[in-house]
This record gives sequence, C-alpha cells and structure tokens, in this order.
Amino acid sequence: MTTNEFSVYSSDGTSAYTVVVKRNGNELSVVCDCKAGSIGDWCRHKNGLLNGEEAILAAKGNLTDVLQWVKASPVYAAMSDILTAESQQKEAEALLKKAKSKVQAAKRAAANLVNPLVKK
Repeated sequence: MTTNEFSVYSSDGTSAYTVVVKRNGNELSVVCDCKAGSIGDWCRHKNGLLNGEEAILAAKGNLTDVLQWVKASPVYAAMSDILTAESQQKEAEALLKKAKSKVQAAKRAAANLVNPLVKK
C-alpha cells in the first residue's frame, strides 16, 4: 500500500484540511478530515485532488503520483463518465434555451396575427 498526504485549503481559503490518498493495487481510498469527509461523504477537497487542482493545495505537494493512480483506478472511468455527461448536459441546456426562445418568438408572432381580429 502506498500513501500520499496533502494539506488543502478549506472554503474560507485560510485554514486547511488534510486529505490522505492510499493506493492498494488499482484501488484508491481517499480520506479528508473536513466535516463532510470525516463522516465519509465525498467533499470538494477529495474531488479537487483527484482532478489535479493544484490551487487547492495549502502546502506544496506533488499530484503526479496521485493522478497516475487515479487513471489506473475504477474512479477514473467513473469521473470521465461524469465529465462527459456534464458536457452533454450543457449542450442540451443550450439547445433547450434556444428551443424555448423559438417558442416565445412564435407565440409573439401568433399574438400579433390574432390581435387585429380582436374588437375592442
């Protein structure tokens, strides 16, 4: 088993938490001592490390090993699926916005056609 420990910024940007990443074969274990992490929830600190976000590091650390571990783990495929789904979601939201805009324009045009027929 190989272990790496990192000091990461909290959301206030001044205090720090500790994230420990352990590798056993291709399996990863990630633990954070923040409030969410301490009860076993997935937190932004764990996520930031596994995504290679160096800005989250409160102390210099080398994420190279961890990123290689992530790529060799089942976590990588799952994270890739999420990134793909989020990209598709953004595209779908843009298409939906465009479609709604077209509907509104069509309704306004239809209202303008009907208004001359309405007697006041």
